Amino acid sequence: MNIRYKLLNKNNRLFINGFLSILQVVFLSLSYFIIYTLLLRKLGPTKLGIWSIVLATSSVGGVASAGLTSSLVKYIANYSRERDYQKINSLIKTGLISLTVLNLFIIIILFYLGNFFLPKVVPITELAEVTSLLPLSLLSLLLNTTGGIFLSAIDGLHFSFLRSVIYIFSSLLFLLLAYFFIDIYGLKGIAFAQIAQGFFVIISSLGIIKSIFIKFSLYPLIWEKKVFRKIFNYSLNFQIISFCSIFTEPLTKFLLSKYSGLDFVGIYEMASRLISQLRSLMVSANQILVPFISNKFSIGKNAKDESYPIVLKFSYYIACISMLFLIIFSPIISFYWIGVYSDVFVYSTILVGLAMIVNIVSTPSYFSSMGMGKLNGIKYSHIAILIVNGILGLILGPIFKGWGILVSYSVALIVGSLITLIYYHKMYDFSIREIFKKSGILSTLYIFLCLIITTVSYNFNLTANRLIYSIVAFIILSIYIIWIYFNEDYLKFKIDKFIKNI
Repeated sequence: MNIRYKLLNKNNRLFINGFLSILQVVFLSLSYFIIYTLLLRKLGPTKLGIWSIVLATSSVGGVASAGLTSSLVKYIANYSRERDYQKINSLIKTGLISLTVLNLFIIIILFYLGNFFLPKVVPITELAEVTSLLPLSLLSLLLNTTGGIFLSAIDGLHFSFLRSVIYIFSSLLFLLLAYFFIDIYGLKGIAFAQIAQGFFVIISSLGIIKSIFIKFSLYPLIWEKKVFRKIFNYSLNFQIISFCSIFTEPLTKFLLSKYSGLDFVGIYEMASRLISQLRSLMVSANQILVPFISNKFSIGKNAKDESYPIVLKFSYYIACISMLFLIIFSPIISFYWIGVYSDVFVYSTILVGLAMIVNIVSTPSYFSSMGMGKLNGIKYSHIAILIVNGILGLILGPIFKGWGILVSYSVALIVGSLITLIYYHKMYDFSIREIFKKSGILSTLYIFLCLIITTVSYNFNLTANRLIYSIVAFIILSIYIIWIYFNEDYLKFKIDKFIKNI
């Protein structure tokens, strides 16, 4: 038997994959929380802004890996179902060689482009440190994208829970090393910890692939043109998606740095990371369905997912509750995480959090499209986000500084998310009005109530009334959750039925 753990049937794997995927996000979120707190308290917001800019610059290199790794997940899942283990080996080896060559090429270009563009957005006093960190960050990128090939193979074999285990332990290693290195090396200590984390991911993922896929071997390491064409053709849309997605974050941070400085970027990074990690927690369960949807679609079953309306509505409620929780408690989070009430943190949370509600609602259609290989809606979405963000940012930035950039990014995210949602609904004839005919008005009123309370808090002495504010916010949130519980029996019934029939 070439693939072990056959005792884990589809139901067990789906449950374990989902549970550990959520646990992985929790660990990553805690790691980011601790690291950002260390950076802020020990080095200050300017250094945090520097690290954010460096990460944004090096992350552009991930454009090479995203499309190829997504192709690997799809095709390895298909070949695993067909028990074609030779093709799985060929996919992994060809993907590894292709990605390594592409990454080396991109990293060289990024190094020179970074040294050209960074002086235009980073103050001269901080430029030397930024440029010294860039090579280390690019090395970390190379290691992480290489490890991503092996992690994609694990996903394609339907053992995503093992990928999650790797990420959990690598996060703990990163956190431990960063804690000790930051006092010795400053920001470079964080970079050293990331490099060590990259090596750990490569070694551990190789070991796990060998343990679950007995015939796996990197020798002889051969690149196959036919295999490359196959994964490249599928990944072409992904490359466009990845290009637009990966350039959006650096563009936003560069514009923020140019118009409002590194301190603004550092605080925005904290709010943005908090929101993105919470989003990851909610969409991770959707993501693990991609290999299963790919299998279902490839064997000719009905492509229309009848469980989609239930998943969509569930995502909507979770998005409203979670993001509005962050919005309404953002002044309190600011006090305890940053140490003071920060306008930048609170209003970054409000603007990006509202946009993220729409984005989370679009994730079921996003991952269903991905699993079926129907990527046009996703492609148009990311193109729109990049273009709208860039154009609005260049218009609003000179007028409203960082606040204009935040509005630009939020509007772009909403537009792109709606494109994904509407495209999928038209393709498979789903009606948003039918799905949300009962809950839309109350949820909209609740959103405005949270915004009013959060904004009004700025005009009061929140330091002296933190407890009262927290109690009021918690009561309002609880009322909304109770309303959902007592008014959505059909939703609860369908969710229970869906889980039982997975």
